[in-house]
Amino acid sequence: MIDREGGQKGFSLIEAIIAIVVALFAMVGMLYLYKVQHKNMEIQGAISEMRMNGQYCLNEAQYYLEHAGLGLPRDYKNLSISGGELTVSKNGTKLSAPAAMDPSSGSSQIVYRIASADTGLFTKKAYAVAALAGGAKEAPILSVAPRPGVPSQALVTLLADKAGFPAATDLYPLEKIRLHIGTGIGGDTAAGDFKVSDENPGIRPGIVPEILTLAEGIEAITYRYFMLDGDSLTVLPGTLDSVQRIEVQVIAKTRLTDRAASGDGYHRQTLKAKIGYHHTL
Repeated sequence: MIDREGGQKGFSLIEAIIAIVVALFAMVGMLYLYKVQHKNMEIQGAISEMRMNGQYCLNEAQYYLEHAGLGLPRDYKNLSISGGELTVSKNGTKLSAPAAMDPSSGSSQIVYRIASADTGLFTKKAYAVAALAGGAKEAPILSVAPRPGVPSQALVTLLADKAGFPAATDLYPLEKIRLHIGTGIGGDTAAGDFKVSDENPGIRPGIVPEILTLAEGIEAITYRYFMLDGDSLTVLPGTLDSVQRIEVQVIAKTRLTDRAASGDGYHRQTLKAKIGYHHTL
């Protein structure tokens, strides 16, 4: 600081420049610290979100597997797999309708007569299962309508050949739930979204498939099947009678990269659970 004429004091140009440079360095340092702390907070938030999504995905997969076969005949195969994705079959109503095949049935359609009071069982259902001795057969529902001239009865039309279907049976409403991870390709967005969707062949008018996104950032979901003889399989066995437990493994990953993380920079978590398998409930 220098004295000026009249006793006034002030900073020289060099002192002012030095002060500005020091202030700029201090501001840059504070901004850097803020950026680092903010990034760390984002990473910690992403890790917490990953753990929550992974656990939720595991819980939902457990829920559907625990309800496989609910309200369906024991001999019906209530699990199927396609492209590595599991489809779980159940009957949420836990009810069935006595049914008799109508003479109008043929090689392309089956018509079953049921009581009018039972039509509510098949509301918004895309499939039905007919019980038969030593097994069960499923078919898409084409329509459910009142029987002309017989107010006490209704007609359930199935898209199938009547061969192999019983003349008299118990008819079960069927829900087929697919456990799916979004690929991010085309309309299947977003990648890593864990979804459950009602399988619908698009045959019955008026049914809109319900698709629920339950978790995000799921990299993979796999299954292992533990048999009564102590063996374990990574592929769904042809018969489910010997399946004792099913292990679900979920791999969740963060949606943000972290320089401190190894490999591709994403944090991952693997979660597992075993569910006792019941062929029917």
